[in-house]
Amino acid sequence: MAEKKSIRWFQSTQLVELNSFLNEEDYYRYLSNISNPDLIIIDDLGAERGSDYALERVYSIIEYRISTGKPMIITTNLELEEMKSATDIRKIRTYDRLFRVCFPIPFHGVSFRKKHARDNFETMNELLNA
Repeated sequence: MAEKKSIRWFQSTQLVELNSFLNEEDYYRYLSNISNPDLIIIDDLGAERGSDYALERVYSIIEYRISTGKPMIITTNLELEEMKSATDIRKIRTYDRLFRVCFPIPFHGVSFRKKHARDNFETMNELLNA
């Protein structure tokens, strides 16, 4: 029988929110929860606020996860060239670490959120104009 693996999924904004109000002991327990799963998925990197606090939280969580030697999947709407040519040292530090351990795979196509919004608009338009 195949061994079960644990996976945790987080939105990048959630990583900042979840540890914004924790004391130091709770924060280290939270970091432990991030390092324990066999795989973590961080969705929408770059969507978090650009404040020093938010960027430092995301950086420290990614650095902490890298130090565990366990894999991550990171998604972002940022273009690869945008990440490579970043000039903000706070972002460069994070991106450099990700490029060291992650293999970028670009996906291009129609945003499912935009498609869903368009479909909702069309449905609502039909209902209101009926």
